[in-house]
Amino acid sequence: MQDEVRILVADDHGIVRMGLIQEIKQLKPRAQLYEVEDYDALYKLVAKEKFDLAILDVKMPNGSLQEAIEYIRFKQPELRILVFSSQDEQLYAARYLKMG
Repeated sequence: MQDEVRILVADDHGIVRMGLIQEIKQLKPRAQLYEVEDYDALYKLVAKEKFDLAILDVKMPNGSLQEAIEYIRFKQPELRILVFSSQDEQLYAARYLKMG
């Protein structure tokens, strides 16, 4: 990836978004960073902006991760998706890995 990557951070906890954004800024100072706190905002932003990477929390208001991944795959098939959560990995990992 180039230095000027466009990254979308989606999490319903502001402190988590802030921490992720700070870490990304240290690694990629020229990255263009966007943040949303629920799936509705995610859908709106993905519909109008292009991204190189989306970092998504498993559980957020107004939707589901499965629906969000399907929507992203439809709108921006080339967009890389990184899923993270404080939830038990054994509950979610296999399901979301199968989705791509």
